[in-house]
Amino acid sequence: MALWSPNKMHPVLDNASWRNSLAFRTTCRFMLVASLLAIPITSTSCYADDKTDAAGETSKTENVAEDEAEKETEDETKPIEVPDGSAEELFAFIEKVKSERGRTLETVMRSMQGVFDTTEKIREIEDLSLEDELKAINEALAAQQMLSRFSPPAREQFNNYIEELANDPREQIQRIAAAEQLKQEIQSVRTASDEKKRELVDKVLAIIDEGGIDQTNYRMASQLAYALGYGENTELAASFYDDLASRLNDAEDDKLREAAPRAAGAARRLRLPGNFFELSGTTADGETFDWSAYRGKVVLVDYWASWCGPCRAEVPNMKKNLEKYGDAGFAIVGINMDSTQEAFESYVEKEEIPWVNLVNFEPESKGWQHPMAVHYGVSGIPTAILVNGEGKVISLSARGQRLDKLLADTLGEPETETDPEGESSDDAAE
Repeated sequence: MALWSPNKMHPVLDNASWRNSLAFRTTCRFMLVASLLAIPITSTSCYADDKTDAAGETSKTENVAEDEAEKETEDETKPIEVPDGSAEELFAFIEKVKSERGRTLETVMRSMQGVFDTTEKIREIEDLSLEDELKAINEALAAQQMLSRFSPPAREQFNNYIEELANDPREQIQRIAAAEQLKQEIQSVRTASDEKKRELVDKVLAIIDEGGIDQTNYRMASQLAYALGYGENTELAASFYDDLASRLNDAEDDKLREAAPRAAGAARRLRLPGNFFELSGTTADGETFDWSAYRGKVVLVDYWASWCGPCRAEVPNMKKNLEKYGDAGFAIVGINMDSTQEAFESYVEKEEIPWVNLVNFEPESKGWQHPMAVHYGVSGIPTAILVNGEGKVISLSARGQRLDKLLADTLGEPETETDPEGESSDDAAE
């Protein structure tokens, strides 16, 4: 079954109502801006020199540029022609199409359609091995998932494709379809009942136990575990991470075995509220960090990196609260996850970050591999953990207004300073 005919315009572009919708126009605008920002801008003087000749007439350079722009516009909607060839040659063609997908919505969608059309041609090859067919199906599903994000017709056809796979007589292909159907259930797990959540956990573990853990079902399991971690029943998520870690330890794939400590760490992190927080490492000054020196203080442990926009956006709020509650016993300890010392130092100097940061720039333990990130299974930043004076965790998500309220509840509103005569400083100012 072909998703779309190669001889027809892409459904996103062919569907007038969708093309004229706000969602489509907004997406196009966003991707076009991103594209333009990624292209170096020629200086005004060079542009002027290339644009006109001495007589003030339009130069050949401008005409060539206009011709090329027109050709690019045509190419954005022209279906990709899939060549004949062996499975190996067609898989190589898929990689070429993906690498040349461009930056605009039209070129990306065109490329994904080209990928799907190529997988269909691969599956038509006589005596195709099951291994190659499964590989083609996985490529097709990835392409369709991208297409379905921007087009209601593509979403419907994506579901039809999964149904076709589910009806295939071969058990291996049926398992792929079942996994895709399960992924769609996982996407809405945050609003599901506890009973439904447990049902999904059992399904994922059954799939892993039946065929062994691989990259595909590990990604699916990780998505489910991550979503469960944001619900109220964090113990269900923690138990699932424990189950996942034990299976990763037995994986044949070396990279999957390396993921086991982080899964175990995620379970450890989800069980932190009300329990002691362990913290160790090396400060940016090269000193061994002394966690005991912070006992008696309310401490915000902030996982961050200089490249993380939300991390940077929270810095003003952290500084405000440090100034407001610092004398009352509030402190901050950062755990930096930059990959280079230069990036870390540049940002700290520019923003005048006053608090201690734990760093690690060794090749095997930098960035996401920071020991304290692995220990607590941190896979997204910013992660802001608030610890009370006894060293026990108050919150796993102490950011923004939530941090403000937690500090007010824990430390109380700071007293207004008074002058020697008993008038508040605010009154004296008036």
